[in-house]
Amino acid sequence: MKAIETHYAGCRFRSRLEARWAYFMDLMDVPWEYEHEGWELPSGRYLPDFRLPQAKVYLEIKGSPPTRREVNLALELASEACVDGWRYRMLAGDIPRAPSHAPGMPGIATIPCFIAMAQYAPAQEARPVGGVLKDQQGAQQTLKGFTVSPTAYKGIPLEYWQLKKGFWNAEGWTTPDLVAALTKARSARFEYGDAPQ
Repeated sequence: MKAIETHYAGCRFRSRLEARWAYFMDLMDVPWEYEHEGWELPSGRYLPDFRLPQAKVYLEIKGSPPTRREVNLALELASEACVDGWRYRMLAGDIPRAPSHAPGMPGIATIPCFIAMAQYAPAQEARPVGGVLKDQQGAQQTLKGFTVSPTAYKGIPLEYWQLKKGFWNAEGWTTPDLVAALTKARSARFEYGDAPQ
């Protein structure tokens, strides 16, 4: 079945789903660029759907689970882009009806996605992260863990990369804001011009 090309924000999207995610990002104040640049990779050419310049993330939208070739391209791009500090995320399936909450992040609203990452990174590159955030009810949530800069994965052979389940979130996202944006994006119609109805 062929996806319906959709016009939104001056772009011609290859599918209505891509346009709806672009609308979602506009609602959540996430700057985006559509099909910014293509890459020559070992498995072939790859043109990621979105480039999020502020977050330094390449974002791919899939209506169904990715094929083996699509996974290979995702991992190859992630291993190339990490050199400059960029990450890779893939959203597969329809826009969710409600946000999720990541393990270890109670009260912090997220969107489930796939994350490309290496299975290991040099131990000296891991940096502790922590802090206190307020959830949407105003309760304080303590976050503890470790983070690794994407550049730490530079030079790690491709066979150690994987696409695993993860979460997409941004500072300031709250459950009510996400629920409202997801609801509007899921129901957006584009039949009458550039503005979703």
